[in-house]
Amino acid sequence: MNNNEIKTQILKLYKNKNYQPVSVAVIYREHNKEIQYLIVQSAKSLSHWYFPQREIKINESLKENLSKEINEKLGINFGTDITNIHFAYFDNTIDERIENKESNEFRKGKTYFYNLINYSGNGKFKLNKDIEAVKWVNYENAILHFKIGQNEKYNSTIKALKIATHILKKESRKNINVK
Repeated sequence: MNNNEIKTQILKLYKNKNYQPVSVAVIYREHNKEIQYLIVQSAKSLSHWYFPQREIKINESLKENLSKEINEKLGINFGTDITNIHFAYFDNTIDERIENKESNEFRKGKTYFYNLINYSGNGKFKLNKDIEAVKWVNYENAILHFKIGQNEKYNSTIKALKIATHILKKESRKNINVK
């Protein structure tokens, strides 16, 4: 999907009020010839590890949204710490906990827009109050951490990790170990 197609999809989501659009930052780096992913630990639920994410406002681009999210939550800056953004895919997640389906809010759940973000910063993060900790992990350890704090979007998160790894494997040099 290109930027115009993504924007059109987000506008449709706002019009239909079924799924709330949310951007997800799958931040990765090369380290010791291996791809690692940055996962964050929730300050509210210490067993919950996830990729940084934020609700997309109706007139906001993915880049603007992701820039705000990772800067506010982690202190990561576009232009200095980030070298590449690549939209990977989107996925609807049904939220069974939504009780009032007649309200003006989104009725069914969320649509997650997963984005690959290549990190090249110095590794010093400024965490806000929502984040307890961050950790660089390989594919296997990411899955283990996500399993610990399983939630309604667990399958979608694992799918995103698999797709990200597939894309990076396809695009990476031969000397990088991507499982």
